[in-house]
Amino acid sequence: ISNLTLMATENSEIQLLAAGVYRDTVINKAGTWRIASRHLDLDKPY
Repeated sequence: ISNLTLMATENSEIQLLAAGVYRDTVINKAGTWRIASRHLDLDKPY
């Protein structure tokens, strides 16, 4: 599980665009870890 915070700047002001969490499912394929799937849950729109 990882947190996501997406921000932008405009005219020297910081704005929060989105926040949430994403969950990855990983697999080991021939000794290399790969992302098999990713699910993103965004909090309410800002």
